[in-house]
Amino acid sequence: EAVSGIGESLVAGICKAEQYPLNKTLTAGDYEVALKDNQIIDKNALRSLASNAIIARDFFGYELDLEWASDPNGNIVFLQARPITTNDMPTINEFDSKNDLTNHLLTTRNIGEMLPGAVTPLTISTSIASIDWGLRRMINLAGATKNVDDLPPYSGALSISNHLFLDLTTIYVITKKVLGASKEAVELSILGEERPDAPDINQPNADFLTKTLNGIRYGRYLFGYKKGERKHRRLAKRLRFDPNGTIEEIYDELDTYMPMMRLSLHYHYMSSSFSGSMNSALYMTLQDQYPSREELKAKIAGCLTDISGIESVDILHSLRVIARSLLKENPRVKNYSAPQLLEYMEIASKETKRAYTSFLSRHGHRTIREAELRNKSWADDRLALMSYLLTVLASDLDEKPLTSTLKQNRRELIGTNKGVKKMALRFLLKASRSAVVHREYSKSLIIRVIDKFKRQYVILGKKLAAHGLLADEDLIFFLTHEEIGHLINNSEKSLNKKALSRRRLLDEQTMLRYHDVYLGRPSPIEFHPDVDHSKVLLGNPVSKGKALGKARIIKSLEDARKLKKGEIMIAPFTDIGWSPYYCLISALVTEVGSSLSHGAVVAREYGLPLIANVTNATLVIQDGDYVSVDANKGEVLILSEEEYHSFQTN
Repeated sequence: EAVSGIGESLVAGICKAEQYPLNKTLTAGDYEVALKDNQIIDKNALRSLASNAIIARDFFGYELDLEWASDPNGNIVFLQARPITTNDMPTINEFDSKNDLTNHLLTTRNIGEMLPGAVTPLTISTSIASIDWGLRRMINLAGATKNVDDLPPYSGALSISNHLFLDLTTIYVITKKVLGASKEAVELSILGEERPDAPDINQPNADFLTKTLNGIRYGRYLFGYKKGERKHRRLAKRLRFDPNGTIEEIYDELDTYMPMMRLSLHYHYMSSSFSGSMNSALYMTLQDQYPSREELKAKIAGCLTDISGIESVDILHSLRVIARSLLKENPRVKNYSAPQLLEYMEIASKETKRAYTSFLSRHGHRTIREAELRNKSWADDRLALMSYLLTVLASDLDEKPLTSTLKQNRRELIGTNKGVKKMALRFLLKASRSAVVHREYSKSLIIRVIDKFKRQYVILGKKLAAHGLLADEDLIFFLTHEEIGHLINNSEKSLNKKALSRRRLLDEQTMLRYHDVYLGRPSPIEFHPDVDHSKVLLGNPVSKGKALGKARIIKSLEDARKLKKGEIMIAPFTDIGWSPYYCLISALVTEVGSSLSHGAVVAREYGLPLIANVTNATLVIQDGDYVSVDANKGEVLILSEEEYHSFQTN
């Protein structure tokens, strides 16, 4: 890039730089193409710049960002050289699995129930690392590996653009080492269907004796789920953190107790694996009798109803108990706002308070996307809980018993089978029903453990922010557990910048959508709006990323003060005075600018999508327009309200 003068207008972003694109081959034709329509420098100067840039790169051994100047006689002087560090900055793929996923069967099922959508880096390094360890531990205890770490970290549970997947192909190793285990059973247990298109793993079968011994080991693992549940319950009860320690003490305690989160997932996989195994065994025992697989699945599902003692079912029941008590003492509460209801709970009757306290004790650690450490539990976000309670108050509070069809469903499932097969079906059905209760209770215990870690990380985040180690307490969720240790022990304040960039990228990652099953490395679903009715503006992408939101035209500081969180700034150029507002916006579009302008530099530092040189952007786009910014392609779409909502839901 080149600009006349000493460059103030370029850095300020109020003029365009001439761009001279060159290939690394530096042929004569390259120079001719680069010089076309450009007038600031001539061919000799361009040759000198290009050749010296290559010499500098080869000398230092890495790519460089070079600043230069030319005197009236055409002499080139290099003013500054900096390593290009963009590869060190976060990207939406920063935490992607590094494993070769070719022909691997990956799914969001199961793991996506607990953690749908994009998750934070802290969650990946704690909750997801524990899920992955629990899977690898299960495979190890089945005798399929000698050590847990024979399978690399994140080979069972992994991240793609911070969205989570289970790798079924990793679990297939059990089928080669354990008698009775099969590829189909693994798929049925997790996917609920067989996937004959997924290739088997290229690994030899163990000999019969080894498979038999491993089959016994795996059976002990599966049927030890009740013993595991007792250990799990004791673990969840004894896990306690000291909230009053120093920053170093709190982190060391979190680090010391991290294996307890892994053990929690290990115990959960005992009940979860037992449940999945019994269900898939039931299916495989009957599949030859049912031409329609869907009919068989429906029959089995019909036999898993009317089960008492399921933990998650009690949530709504307990909320209804609170709601009935509230309406009994004060019918007006159903018209309260969430804050009003929360305030009223302080003066409610003993009966209501008893029901409320009981709910919090049993279910207060639960919430939406509950294994995400950034998501507050109901106990810590009482307003959210009040919103749920208001919904219950407005609904039908009668809990009419449903007509049970369990006996009929059981008779139809077992059918005319006799002898050993009939006995096996009865056992599998009873075990499957019991496993539902234990699996749900085990999941509640996991979240109770994770919630204790969650609360302690919140305390640590507040202390780090108070001591100036983090810009704000929320940033702790955008560092990994290990990075937090580096921040504390080495005062690596550069991690603040990384955390800020990751927080901005999470919005882009959240917009991504994936299918629930992939053969090979997952890629997001491409969604194409009806651009026939949209206006498309093109520019130069100078800071990558994507964003969706309402446009705000900014031509002055007065305009900038009108910005609201999540809006997209549309400006003729950038100004240093607008910098404080960058924390509000989700993207930036300018009519002029370059990769060296103030806006581009700041945008890259904060991971903010920016498209420059969008002609007449402030004229074509109006305040309040719905806008999609793709700074990977340099494309701005002006959307109708219908298209905007389609974007959000797709």
